[in-house]
Amino acid sequence: MKIFFKKRHPSGLREIYLCGIKIFSYRKRIPGWFQMVSYEDLLADFLYYVPNSDVFRPKILNISQTLDKLLHSRNSIARYGDGEMEIMNGGKIPFQDYDAELANRLKSIIKTSYSNVMLGIPYTYFFPKFLPERSEEIKQWNYTRIPKYRRDFLQCIDKGLEYCAAEISTFYGASSETYEMFRKLWNGKNIAIVTCKSLWDKIEYNIFDNARKIHNIWVPNKNAWSDTERVIQDVCKLPKDVIIILMCGPAATVWAVDLAKRGYRALDIGHVLKGYDLYMKTAMNKDTDRSSFYAPD
Repeated sequence: MKIFFKKRHPSGLREIYLCGIKIFSYRKRIPGWFQMVSYEDLLADFLYYVPNSDVFRPKILNISQTLDKLLHSRNSIARYGDGEMEIMNGGKIPFQDYDAELANRLKSIIKTSYSNVMLGIPYTYFFPKFLPERSEEIKQWNYTRIPKYRRDFLQCIDKGLEYCAAEISTFYGASSETYEMFRKLWNGKNIAIVTCKSLWDKIEYNIFDNARKIHNIWVPNKNAWSDTERVIQDVCKLPKDVIIILMCGPAATVWAVDLAKRGYRALDIGHVLKGYDLYMKTAMNKDTDRSSFYAPD
């Protein structure tokens, strides 16, 4: 079998195959992003799509296992995604500028074992599913950005630790069952939500509406890390049985660990508020705009 080959149809459609599997199709001109990827890198990446291939994969709980563990423990969770990796690599993201202290804390935490904090990294980076019908934009991300981030994560993690799925609170990783499991975490309990007010004010379907009582601690919609001292002080005024919900970018990853050390249960669950709102609007057939989902609120 040829590793790579192209197939051309009379209609003008061209298809690219890797190891006998179609990875994408195009007309007229091959996508520019594909020209940036070497065949060697594509082949190495493809091996992660093969369940029993001989590539290293960290031990990572999947989304269901991660939520189940959270439901049956008082563990906190701190998650890493491409945004945290950008900060660790010296870059910035739309809602957090580079900060050396933040970057160093992220680098230290990701390879540290905690008895009461679960560390999340992207499960789908190491256990992907091949879905050829995905959009060209998603394919570009999958074939160019994910392999780079996967290599970055392999350099930063402790390969002997057990991690959990960071995707639990992303829209693309969610389902009705996922959101119901989330809601059980705070059902009838007192919670404190640390996020920006502009996000909170525009939510139509609130995933936290089954909590007993909600405390709000507002942070800026950009560069929340600059408010670290005030946020920690405000949280520490609350009783220890209040569950702390963190939705404030890379700062939340570090704050979850610091608050867990102080005896709080802190859940870094990122976009779950926006994700649930979008999910419900989609289910209700309301107009939605997903293009700005990951933009600052």
